[in-house]
Amino acid sequence: MNRSGRTGAEVLGIVAVTAVLCLIAYYAGGALGKSFVSVQDGITFTVWQAHYQKLVMAMGAAAGFLLLAWYLLARFVLTVNDAFDGGKRMIWLIFGFLTLVACFVVPYAYAAIDHRLKIGMSIPVLFLALFGLLGYWGGSILTTPAPYKYTPLLAEKIRAPKNGK
Repeated sequence: MNRSGRTGAEVLGIVAVTAVLCLIAYYAGGALGKSFVSVQDGITFTVWQAHYQKLVMAMGAAAGFLLLAWYLLARFVLTVNDAFDGGKRMIWLIFGFLTLVACFVVPYAYAAIDHRLKIGMSIPVLFLALFGLLGYWGGSILTTPAPYKYTPLLAEKIRAPKNGK
């Protein structure tokens, strides 16, 4: 596969993984929401779920954007000048940190704007596990371009050459 085709496939892979994580977050968060949404709060679970769906879409867009930004930066902007210049781990960590921060800021900020959306601590933790760990960390391990394939933490364990090749 040529470079353009590979780039297109990896971008579509990032979008597809983010969409699947959004579906998982929606259904898992719905199960968690049943524990803290009550009619005494003046809201039914069905209404809460409709508002939660918008939160999941916003969080998925933020996490997908940050992963895509890292991918495009590593693919088109960063350069390898010598053998010891391939590790851009600090830039990767900054995007990872922003993703982790977004996992907490987006739900609480969205809930502050949308008063019908009540969230507990379990929703940001779910977002952290899905969008932070599986989404950013896992996605960046699988889609980081070859010159930076060992930049994500523990990537050398997962992407190591098989049989010494």
